[in-house]
This record gives sequence, structure tokens and C-alpha cells, in this order.
Amino acid sequence: MRIIAAWLLFSVLIMARNEYDDQTWGAGVVGRVDSIPYYDPVVQDSSVSNFVPLFYYENEYVYLRGTTYGAKLFAGEEWQLSLLSRIRFLSIPETYQNKVQGDSLDYGARVRYFQQDNIYIDLELLQNSDDGKLVNLRYSADLVFGDAYFSPYGLVTYKESAFNSSYYGRDLETIDPDVGAALGFDVKYHVYSNFYLLGGLSGTYVAYV
Repeated sequence: MRIIAAWLLFSVLIMARNEYDDQTWGAGVVGRVDSIPYYDPVVQDSSVSNFVPLFYYENEYVYLRGTTYGAKLFAGEEWQLSLLSRIRFLSIPETYQNKVQGDSLDYGARVRYFQQDNIYIDLELLQNSDDGKLVNLRYSADLVFGDAYFSPYGLVTYKESAFNSSYYGRDLETIDPDVGAALGFDVKYHVYSNFYLLGGLSGTYVAYV
């Protein structure tokens, strides 16, 4: 049986940013809204929202980019190799958030190929800190329109059964592996001086195999 799930993610961030000695740093807070991929006959919430502090820093060796951080292993003209970790949020009704602390970490390696200076392909091989592996293949572009920076992307993800059973099934039931496809964009707008307004929107289609 083929099961389909879809959800949207929207975030807004105000960030202070400065650059010195070829280093970039920043801090801000993001408001996150996500649909809940669980059914509960008692709780009728269909979405969850929260605030997340974000930190940005980058130099020749390491980087912090919001909920993603890692270390650079190799950087050539067309190819990059890095280690990365990314926070994975568990979207559950507010009623259960104090009982179930489900946020986890995806960590592993990423290979990036630059098709052009502002167009690139990422292949990520990741392990979740709770259980299960996943693979991400992402196609992205960085576009500039005056004070606005627009980054559309397409993403294909494979998640194995162990990951789905841990993340979605909460180890109470076994869930098949799935393949998901997502389209979305990130946008940054320069408001004034070192202040930026950031946002993003994405939609995901998931088919269990």
C-alpha cells in the first residue's frame, strides 16, 4: 500500500551580521511552523510552532549555519567535502511536548559539486542520533536581486525503515522505508546595516516503499 504525506515549513529570522578577517558571524531567532505528521483522535492540532535560536559562524575550517554545522575537509574549485550535523525537530502536539523530547541530530558527510559558481548539487550520507540512516540529494541555486537573496532548491530523500520506525513510529510500530521529494526556497533580505530578514517555505511529498 502506498502512503502519501505532505507538510510545509515556514521560518522567519532577524539576524545581526558582521564580517571581519574573512570570517562571518551572526545570531538570531527563528519562528518555525510545521504540520504534524501524526494522527491523534484526542488532540486535533494539525500544526505546531516554536521559536529556535540560531547562530552563524564560518571560517576556513568550520561553519555554523542555523541548525546545520560542520567541518570542512576539502575545498576545490568544483568539489567540496565536509562533515555536517543538522538538528531534526520532532513535530508533535503541544500537549505531548513536555513528555516526549524527540528532537534529534542527523550527522554524516556531504559532497558538493559546483555546476556553476552559484548552482550546486549536494549528496549527504547521514545517520540519525536515535536510529536509522538517510540519504539526501539536493539541487540548489543562489540568486541575487538587489537587496534580496533567493535560494530555490529541489530535494530527494531516502529514509530507511529503522529511521522511520524510530522517528515516526516512536519504536511502537515498524514503518517501511520511504522516498520523499521536496521543493522549497530560502530568502534573505537586507533591511539595514547588519540586519537581515530571512524566511523559507517548503513542501514535501513522501511515498512509502
